[in-house]
Amino acid sequence: MYHLFRVNVSSPPDRKHVVAEVIFDNVQWAEVNQEGKELLAEFYPRPDGRPWEIPLAAALGALQEARSRLVETAA
Repeated sequence: MYHLFRVNVSSPPDRKHVVAEVIFDNVQWAEVNQEGKELLAEFYPRPDGRPWEIPLAAALGALQEARSRLVETAA
């Protein structure tokens, strides 16, 4: 199953810095942020409680894009 993803850079009110939200099939899957000394990835559960099944290449690509977009924005 192929999943479409997008990355949104946003500035949530509860964060000091911008974050990169990783969205798969219109549901937030992860967030990359730099609230500490290094970039962190936070993974969110699916709303229906089932495990995520995302092709590894797509997941890694989405996380890499999130990292790149966050670093570009913070520079």
